[in-house]
Amino acid sequence: MKRFSSENQKVGRVGEDVACRFLEQKAFLIYERNYTKPWGEIDIVALKDKEIHFIEVKTISVLDDSEPWIRPAEKM
Repeated sequence: MKRFSSENQKVGRVGEDVACRFLEQKAFLIYERNYTKPWGEIDIVALKDKEIHFIEVKTISVLDDSEPWIRPAEKM
């Protein structure tokens, strides 16, 4: 497993931890985290009902109430 050093990486790690717990509660088997190849990285690889799922996690932190309803996909 990777070691994260920057604050953004630490926030991302927390988001991935939350996502994994959620998926496990929904009966997903977490197969791999931070699967890395030369072409990029997949945050979570999970298995459920004989199907493989590739999951990208977008984590944000909001320090004030200026944008309380931000969707991570909108921040790409």
